[in-house]
Amino acid sequence: MTGTPSAQPSPKEWQAALKRYTTPNERLSTRQLVSSFSLYAGTWVIIAAWSSAPLAAQIGLVLFASLAISRLYSLFHDLAHGSLYGSRRTNGIIGTLIGFTVFTSFHGWRHEHNLHHASSGNLDDRGPGDIWTYSVREYRAWPAWKRGLYHAYRTPATILLLGPVVSFLIARRVPKSNANRKVRTGVYATNAFMVAWIVVFGQLMGWTTFVLTQGGILLVGGMIGAWILFVQHNYEETYYDSGDSWDFVAAAIRGSSFLDLPRPLPWFTADIGYHHVHHLSARVPNYHLRAAHDALPLFAEATRMTIWDGMRAFRLKLWDEDAERMITWRELRNHDQTAEPGKARIEGVADALELTPQRQPG
Repeated sequence: MTGTPSAQPSPKEWQAALKRYTTPNERLSTRQLVSSFSLYAGTWVIIAAWSSAPLAAQIGLVLFASLAISRLYSLFHDLAHGSLYGSRRTNGIIGTLIGFTVFTSFHGWRHEHNLHHASSGNLDDRGPGDIWTYSVREYRAWPAWKRGLYHAYRTPATILLLGPVVSFLIARRVPKSNANRKVRTGVYATNAFMVAWIVVFGQLMGWTTFVLTQGGILLVGGMIGAWILFVQHNYEETYYDSGDSWDFVAAAIRGSSFLDLPRPLPWFTADIGYHHVHHLSARVPNYHLRAAHDALPLFAEATRMTIWDGMRAFRLKLWDEDAERMITWRELRNHDQTAEPGKARIEGVADALELTPQRQPG
């Protein structure tokens, strides 16, 4: 919705209300990191040592390792925001080490992710790390080839499978052209660690077993991460605006979902489902997000999402500026056919690209 949350407090008021939740418990942070790393590394040791395990057990271990690396990545995310320790240097050192484990350069990823926080929901300043979302007016101004690319991009196959693969195997292996020395060094060091990991475990486990295991972990883990990123900002009553009308608080609370996952999934995702709290103040560590959500009436306006809601959200494709909500291809086509018959012929081609059946909204 365009506009700001009702009875919106001033920045001074909400910052004061959240301040008590931004102080990290460094002992708890350390326990989280040690236990999560141990869980992931321990699962890998079992996988490597139990090469004769039944296929069902091997698949189960790979799926569990995918959940474990999802938690480790969530803590890496907290370190990038400087929320687990009071010292920026400590967050940076530990974040760099954890980054090797999740094959992601800490300093480069931190910079790009902060850009996402600064521009979320702003149609004039969509940043890296976003799921590409465009408006109806933008879409209608495009040539047919660009519309076709966007149709292909907004399919579940691209968002959940192709996107994570391209991001991980290509984008994160090459520093940006304008990257500084620290970022470039971080990317190259992470790549070197990744190569060493592949060589050591490939020799230890056998190349076929290693590729299937590591590939499975990264594929499933990437799908989990991509789905969470998608549902955090893509739902019918989300928030987009532009120019001076864009509002940070509205983008955080209305434009970031409350993903209410069944236990134990909140543990494996480090409570990142409280994304509305996180976007309002990224300095709140994961273990304080739930308490902050429960304590501040401001967060009652956040949109609650379930797993089913998150799956159904893939129907939504474009931001309708007039209706102030996300709409489906069918809604766009019906509107265009009513307003100007024959205009929406290009949209009909896209139905063949969809992996899930189109449903009438509602």
